[in-house]
Amino acid sequence: MPDINVSIYLPLLKSIKTHVNRMKHISPYLYVSANMAGEFKLRVETDAVTVGTLFSNLQNHRFDGCDDQGDAEYMFEACINGKRFSSFLGTPFIPNKAICSER
Repeated sequence: MPDINVSIYLPLLKSIKTHVNRMKHISPYLYVSANMAGEFKLRVETDAVTVGTLFSNLQNHRFDGCDDQGDAEYMFEACINGKRFSSFLGTPFIPNKAICSER
């Protein structure tokens, strides 16, 4: 198992989909951030504006053998294609729980 920097349970994917569908019209790229303090952030940026939303008080998913050293407030971030992520969220199969992990 690779070392995981952050792993949290996501909020309801329907809620995320609403935000992503609005943000994808502002910028083609979406920044997804999370930390071990239970925060998950979606953000888009252009030269003129930065728009984001923060989900907090999320539970962390702990993997066996994962050490908890480091700053829990540090946000790990990835840049993804907003339209593809929106398409994924629009699939008919939406799980009750989803985990976001970054290594």
